[in-house]
Amino acid sequence: MCISDGPQRIERLINRTVRRRLLGRPGLYMQSRFPRKDAENGKTSAPYAVFQGFSDIFPDFEAWLARQVDADVHGHLLGPEMVEFAGRPEIGPGAISSSTLIRDRDPQGFLTALIRITTRMQAFQFSPRDNQALNWFMATDPNAHIHVVTGAWMLPLLNSPAPFEELRKIAGVLQRIELQQLDILGSVWVRARVQIHELGDVLAYPNDILLQSLRHLPEGLMIRSGVPEVANYQGLSELLRKMRNAGLRLQVTSSVIPLLEMLAPERTAAE
Repeated sequence: MCISDGPQRIERLINRTVRRRLLGRPGLYMQSRFPRKDAENGKTSAPYAVFQGFSDIFPDFEAWLARQVDADVHGHLLGPEMVEFAGRPEIGPGAISSSTLIRDRDPQGFLTALIRITTRMQAFQFSPRDNQALNWFMATDPNAHIHVVTGAWMLPLLNSPAPFEELRKIAGVLQRIELQQLDILGSVWVRARVQIHELGDVLAYPNDILLQSLRHLPEGLMIRSGVPEVANYQGLSELLRKMRNAGLRLQVTSSVIPLLEMLAPERTAAE
């Protein structure tokens, strides 16, 4: 390096430092730097993936995904009972608590801290049953990769011991929550990479949907083994029809009934 380059190099370092002071690091929030909404230099510091409905359709999806990708694969980080870190420890990366009470005091801070603290990509499960406080935040985050299977929340209701009237009320609530989320994901303000699949399509073509979802994840993630087994959905068409007859206006699952009736003979023959 020439001596004459010294002042120019120092000036570049000073300019870089000034820009860092003004813009801050991507996804960094702390007492001395807490940018106002939409004035962040990046909402989060690295790409992450959100899978909604996949763990309802594929019971072993979380463990299977962990074998496929070089990432930390968590359960429902925003679940109602606990923060389901990978392996279910009580204390997660960076000493983040698994307590929902602590998480729900600042859900945005919880997610941004987790992504910034860890060195690997973060992937987690999501559902209408979870805390919905981050829907807008994730939808407007360019680092988010959101994969949604609409109506997948119906499958756990098949094995529920609750009375039908209770199931109908639960279905109505979950459908309303999912429709509100779909409105957000359809907004012109969305910056996340979003893929939305219908439940019937996933049940008909599970392999294709899974491979398509993983192919759209950031570089370096690749398929290493076969796809997980689909949950037993026998009786789903009857349950959906019964709910519709009971007055529940099905919107996200209305197209599933004819598909299930077409798939039933094939599934029976395969068994």
